[in-house]
Amino acid sequence: MKNKPVKKKFRGFTLVEVMTSLLIMTILIAVASGVIIVTFDIFARSAVRRAAQNNGNNVYNYIYDHLSYATSLKIGDRVDINNKDDIESVMTELGYSNMDEVIKEKVNDSGEVVNTDIKPYYEKITIDNDKQYMTVKRKDIGSEVYIYGNSENQNTMNGCDCIIKFDKYDAADTIGFTVTIERDNEVFYEKHGSVPILNDDLKSHISVKNTSDTDNDLSKIEIFYTYIW
Repeated sequence: MKNKPVKKKFRGFTLVEVMTSLLIMTILIAVASGVIIVTFDIFARSAVRRAAQNNGNNVYNYIYDHLSYATSLKIGDRVDINNKDDIESVMTELGYSNMDEVIKEKVNDSGEVVNTDIKPYYEKITIDNDKQYMTVKRKDIGSEVYIYGNSENQNTMNGCDCIIKFDKYDAADTIGFTVTIERDNEVFYEKHGSVPILNDDLKSHISVKNTSDTDNDLSKIEIFYTYIW
């Protein structure tokens, strides 16, 4: 007798099995994608925070270092340091009777007033919280040096905004100010500190407006300071 050929049976996935597999794969991909997105978000925020701390500390230290030994200081109003009349007006406002007094007279160790060839050196820092730049202009030098930002109004703070405010001076031995780095209204760095007045002359030659008051225009702050002797 001839054996009848045995028919092979081919088994495959049923439609229900295929749909179940696709559903499981979709869930796994969604979970994995969520984890990846959260990981990248944490990494990005950490990078922004580190950059904000570096930028904020650089700005804070620059202001701190340049104002600590000033002999006169004016914060809040416009000062044209290339205009002699403007400089004399500011110096008069800060308590000097005229530029000759500043340039020629000095009290020696014996308490005598003597003439000196030392001339005042002065600088002006301009902070624009709106256009996001800070520059410094020095005596007898026309060009400005950018501390952050640039002449094309490009943001150099890693996409963050730098906001600088000064407390009103109240005859203390320090000058309070705050540096804040934020992005999309989220604060990544904030430091409030005080500049110590290390030159006793500054206490009688200082004018600091309260730029921390929300009623004041914070878009632009100018800081004029001198080193006389």
